[in-house]
Amino acid sequence: MRELFLNYGMPFLVLGALLGSFLYLLCSHALYTYLKENYSDALPPRLELFMHDSEAMGGFINSIQYAAREKRWKRIESNTWRRLFVFNHDSAILWCFAAPYSVGHFYFGRANKYVIPAKAGIQQQC
Repeated sequence: MRELFLNYGMPFLVLGALLGSFLYLLCSHALYTYLKENYSDALPPRLELFMHDSEAMGGFINSIQYAAREKRWKRIESNTWRRLFVFNHDSAILWCFAAPYSVGHFYFGRANKYVIPAKAGIQQQC
């Protein structure tokens, strides 16, 4: 069972986490661009710092989280963009917790049923 998980389950989880993160970045950037063009007051005030561009450093993700935290996304009139905002917010929560939970449940759940047994002649230290 352990080899089945390591050969098939773990690559699926890793690939899912990478693709999910990339999809989250794409959706966040699309939402940030839409909010910036149409609802600029829903975004946090931009800090002008010398030699720092928050948009280039992924600041758009923080701006989307700010709009979600302050409930300013509810002003969006288009149902498509509202649904994309909800999907983006829920997918971030899902992808942050799904893969670590699956791996943790496999290794630490079920009373360590899948622990590798010690080889003959080697004593385990408790």
